[in-house]
Amino acid sequence: MAASVHKVKHWSLIEGDYTRIPNIEATWFLDPPYKAGSGQGYNHGSSDLDYEALAKWALERNGQLIFCEGEFGDYLPFRPLLQLAGAAGKRSREVVYYGAGEHECQRSLFGELTFQRSIDQQTTPSTFSKIST
Repeated sequence: MAASVHKVKHWSLIEGDYTRIPNIEATWFLDPPYKAGSGQGYNHGSSDLDYEALAKWALERNGQLIFCEGEFGDYLPFRPLLQLAGAAGKRSREVVYYGAGEHECQRSLFGELTFQRSIDQQTTPSTFSKIST
């Protein structure tokens, strides 16, 4: 652990909820407890979150936004990301929202990268494929 201190030495911790975080230019990766049943197993689970307020806050961030959710996420225009094999043979569908602020038009020049993963063979490496826009 001591060998990795240089990687996080510049981090600052903020005690409190997400609304106390200053809006700086950054890559914002949000992965809250998922809406509905899959987000219930936490001390502060999905029933405690105001997802509309979280989405509004997230869209106001400066920089790149990557927002993960489960299949019941309906408060942003999420796109399918992948399906995972879960317990008892169940499958869970993961979705993602990506926004790049002022760089959105530049991203469209190169198309969109989506993550595809084989759910039948867990050992198959993940691959990226380009989808034209």
